[in-house]
Amino acid sequence: MDATSLQIELDDTSAAGTFGGLATLAFAGHHADLADLSLTPQTVFVAAQINDYANPVLGKAGGAGSSAARARTTC
Repeated sequence: MDATSLQIELDDTSAAGTFGGLATLAFAGHHADLADLSLTPQTVFVAAQINDYANPVLGKAGGAGSSAARARTTC
Protein backbone atom coordinates (compact mmCIF):
# COMPACT_ATOMS: atom_id res chain seq x y z
CA MET A 1 0.00 0.00 0.00
CA ASP A 2 1.18 3.51 -0.70
CA ALA A 3 0.19 7.05 0.23
CA THR A 4 -2.00 7.49 -2.87
CA SER A 5 -4.17 4.37 -2.60
CA LEU A 6 -7.31 3.54 -0.68
CA GLN A 7 -7.85 -0.08 0.32
CA ILE A 8 -10.95 -1.55 1.93
CA GLU A 9 -11.17 -5.15 3.13
CA LEU A 10 -14.04 -7.34 4.30
CA ASP A 11 -13.20 -9.43 7.36
CA ASP A 12 -15.62 -12.25 6.59
CA THR A 13 -16.80 -13.31 3.13
CA SER A 14 -18.24 -16.68 4.18
CA ALA A 15 -21.86 -15.51 3.86
CA ALA A 16 -23.54 -13.98 0.83
CA GLY A 17 -25.24 -10.62 1.22
CA THR A 18 -24.74 -6.89 1.14
CA PHE A 19 -22.58 -5.15 3.67
CA GLY A 20 -21.97 -1.51 4.39
CA GLY A 21 -20.54 0.85 6.91
CA LEU A 22 -18.89 4.17 7.50
CA ALA A 23 -15.19 4.88 7.04
CA THR A 24 -13.34 8.02 8.03
CA LEU A 25 -10.68 9.22 5.62
CA ALA A 26 -7.85 11.36 6.96
CA PHE A 27 -6.23 13.57 4.35
CA ALA A 28 -2.98 15.48 4.49
CA GLY A 29 -1.13 17.70 2.07
CA HIS A 30 2.63 17.59 1.62
CA HIS A 31 4.92 19.76 -0.44
CA ALA A 32 8.70 19.78 -0.16
CA ASP A 33 8.88 23.60 0.06
CA LEU A 34 5.87 24.19 2.33
CA ALA A 35 4.68 23.06 5.75
CA ASP A 36 2.59 19.88 5.86
CA LEU A 37 -1.14 20.52 5.92
CA SER A 38 -3.71 18.44 7.81
CA LEU A 39 -7.09 18.52 6.12
CA THR A 40 -10.50 17.92 7.66
CA PRO A 41 -11.31 14.19 7.91
CA GLN A 42 -14.21 13.05 5.73
CA THR A 43 -16.68 10.27 6.47
CA VAL A 44 -17.84 8.13 3.55
CA PHE A 45 -20.22 5.19 3.25
CA VAL A 46 -18.75 2.05 1.71
CA ALA A 47 -20.76 -0.92 0.45
CA ALA A 48 -19.91 -4.39 -0.81
CA GLN A 49 -21.89 -7.31 -2.18
CA ILE A 50 -20.84 -10.94 -1.69
CA ASN A 51 -22.42 -13.36 -4.18
CA ASP A 52 -22.83 -17.09 -3.66
CA TYR A 53 -22.34 -18.20 -7.28
CA ALA A 54 -20.01 -21.08 -6.35
CA ASN A 55 -22.70 -22.74 -4.21
CA PRO A 56 -25.78 -23.12 -6.40
CA VAL A 57 -28.99 -24.52 -4.96
CA LEU A 58 -30.51 -26.88 -7.51
CA GLY A 59 -33.68 -28.89 -7.30
CA LYS A 60 -35.76 -31.16 -9.45
CA ALA A 61 -38.71 -29.35 -10.98
CA GLY A 62 -40.64 -32.48 -11.94
CA GLY A 63 -40.72 -35.52 -14.21
CA ALA A 64 -39.40 -39.06 -13.98
CA GLY A 65 -35.68 -38.26 -13.75
CA SER A 66 -33.49 -38.02 -10.67
CA SER A 67 -30.55 -35.92 -9.54
CA ALA A 68 -27.69 -36.48 -7.12
CA ALA A 69 -24.73 -34.49 -5.84
CA ARG A 70 -21.31 -35.49 -7.12
CA ALA A 71 -17.94 -34.51 -5.72
CA ARG A 72 -15.80 -32.40 -8.00
CA THR A 73 -12.34 -33.72 -8.75
CA THR A 74 -9.40 -31.97 -10.34
CA CYS A 75 -6.59 -33.50 -12.36
